[in-house]
Amino acid sequence: MGIKLWGTLKHNALRIYLIPKTSFLEFLILFFIITFAIILHINGLDFYSDDADSYFIYTYSTAIFNYNNPYLRILDSDMIHNQKYPAYPPLYFYLGMIPLYFGYSSYPSWIFFMKIFFLIPADFGVAILIYIILRQSINNSWFRITAVYIWLINRWALYVYTYALIDTFTIFFILLSLYYFYSRPEVSSFLLGIAIATKLFPIFLLPLYVISHRSKSVYKLLTYIFFAIIPLFLVSLPFIVLSIPEAYFKSLLFSATRIGDSRMSIVGPELMPFFGEAGIDTRIPLLISYLVLYVFHWKKMFNTYMFTTAGLLLWNLMNANVYAQYWVWFIPFALILLGNIIDTGALSDPVMQI
Repeated sequence: MGIKLWGTLKHNALRIYLIPKTSFLEFLILFFIITFAIILHINGLDFYSDDADSYFIYTYSTAIFNYNNPYLRILDSDMIHNQKYPAYPPLYFYLGMIPLYFGYSSYPSWIFFMKIFFLIPADFGVAILIYIILRQSINNSWFRITAVYIWLINRWALYVYTYALIDTFTIFFILLSLYYFYSRPEVSSFLLGIAIATKLFPIFLLPLYVISHRSKSVYKLLTYIFFAIIPLFLVSLPFIVLSIPEAYFKSLLFSATRIGDSRMSIVGPELMPFFGEAGIDTRIPLLISYLVLYVFHWKKMFNTYMFTTAGLLLWNLMNANVYAQYWVWFIPFALILLGNIIDTGALSDPVMQI
């Protein structure tokens, strides 16, 4: 698998190098946008907050580095009220052990290391992917420039970077997965699995791989599912085999049962008589929305980017818990979708018949 993935990435690097040359004006504008974005990211290097999720990721990584299990805290939880339990799979916690190994043990130095080696590459990696995908799918150079500008300069993405949140890191692997969706489905599935192993929300995309490739053999479909699940399985194994499995599974489930605890969370008093204030039942409207989305894709009413954009937007509209960083999720996919709509000229307004 590793050899095949490397061969695919090397082959694609040659394809990127061989695409038609960018015009000088386009290159110049992109150069200024990227330079400005680099300055913004440098300005945010030293910022850290003891209240941000990044601080608790630092504590989880430190705990694992010292052979402790941070997931055990959930055993005393009521599964409703948030006490900053580790609700993510541990892949990013493992990455957070790297700076600790090299002596970056204080929180500020740890944040600095993670931004330099993981979060800045993820931010600019998303920008590069947006540009490459649009470069290969549309002819409108101005929209390509605008899309890169919107991604690198928008306040939501800069907020995620400044507070050292991991969402852009996850989005990078989702976008890379969609890039290989049809040409290299096994690689695409594995990249989706890496995204799921950092945060669980991309798991709603897993049925997309089955629906889109349903004309293939059952063996092929099972292969795609296997490649998508194996990263999560491997990073989870130590907490399942060497510790108390209940703690790990309850921690991952906690995001689906907790009560809204942010200023952007809408409990919805109108919905409470039907779905309650906390627990799995509060997510029923979201699950129904996803079922409808799967039906739309089955009927070929949505393409992959439309499906992903709608799915991530629905997460914010129908979820009982919404945080500021969630609004970053759908931006790259919406930009690619919008670029292709503009390029095809499908811009006619609906006309009211009176």
